[in-house]
Amino acid sequence: MHKKVELTELFYDLVFVYAISQMTEFIHHLHHGVIPLANIYSGILALVILVNTWMIETIFTNRYGSNSLLDIGFMVVNMGAMLYLANTFTVEDAARNYLPFVSVVGVASLTLLLQYIVCYKRTNDLVTRQTTKGFIGILSFRLVMIVISLFLPFYIGVTVFATGIALSTFYPLFQLKQKEVTPVDFPHLLERVTLLVIIMFGEMIISVAPTFTINSFNIYSVLLLLIIVALFFFYIIEFDHVIDEKQKNISGYALIYLHYPIFMGISMVTVSLTFLHEAQLENSWFVIGFLYTGLAIFYLAILAHKGYNKASHSYSKALLAGLCLTYSIGLLLSLVFRHDAQALIVILFVLTFLMADFFLVFNVRRMAKNMGIRKREFVLGDPDRYRKDK
Repeated sequence: MHKKVELTELFYDLVFVYAISQMTEFIHHLHHGVIPLANIYSGILALVILVNTWMIETIFTNRYGSNSLLDIGFMVVNMGAMLYLANTFTVEDAARNYLPFVSVVGVASLTLLLQYIVCYKRTNDLVTRQTTKGFIGILSFRLVMIVISLFLPFYIGVTVFATGIALSTFYPLFQLKQKEVTPVDFPHLLERVTLLVIIMFGEMIISVAPTFTINSFNIYSVLLLLIIVALFFFYIIEFDHVIDEKQKNISGYALIYLHYPIFMGISMVTVSLTFLHEAQLENSWFVIGFLYTGLAIFYLAILAHKGYNKASHSYSKALLAGLCLTYSIGLLLSLVFRHDAQALIVILFVLTFLMADFFLVFNVRRMAKNMGIRKREFVLGDPDRYRKDK
């Protein structure tokens, strides 16, 4: 039995629906045909802060959470901090909003730190104490860097703040091969991560919703929706069918960190779809480059989860070659028709549909082959093994 996803966890996710929509605004607008570097930098930083805060809370709940009143209380405080944080996302008034922005990140970090301290004090298990001690160190370092950045000039403070966030976010990567960490409940973690991805796809649907009105609805509105459906199907084929949920005694860090680029890719495609249906092609080279970079990040990050796949679902060379060829042809055709927004939508639809179709066929064939092996085992006189596999 794996850990149940509590309703309080789903309630906690609601605040991230709003926060993610606010974060996307950083990269939602073109200036002279491009997204300014300051906006891209701010968007990445905001995404890392949001996702990392969610991840640390989720990992805590996965390993140690009991849905107690104390856990819920910490979660509610964190929700309030994230709501306030979302309303400080801005580039134009960055200097004025800097102190509130950094301060509320500090509050969220302090909340997470206190959760781990309480857990550390309450347990006598050596592995649990070692794992929680690691997170206490990470969050303490982040908090110190945040406090220091508050007393420095704006540009220096931003650098110190961003450095503290980056180092504390990615330090657990060094524990990927560390065996003495509290293992995660993998099915629970997988379900929680996929739910956050669904929230991101919800933002993508919102981005094309303006095309579904009496005055603007047409065939391209349908194609935009189908593009999102194809991207989502590619994702769920991996995480609902290809991946092996029966992972044991693992940290889950690879699953977590490989989702950062997935979130980034989804965000980039989301704003690119807006550029397409609004025909914002003043600098078509940039729009296409931004769109296809987002697609590449999205697809590659999903395929990078191959280490979690079922033994029967190792990616074939034919699959990878087909995906690469489809992507390359789509990119080439998009560059040829870069000034025609409608043609770009059609090309993108065909590309995403074919990518999802290749992946679906691969999964169906591997499932059929695997079932064939099991049936042969049963016929050959090993029914106990067959029942066990089933």
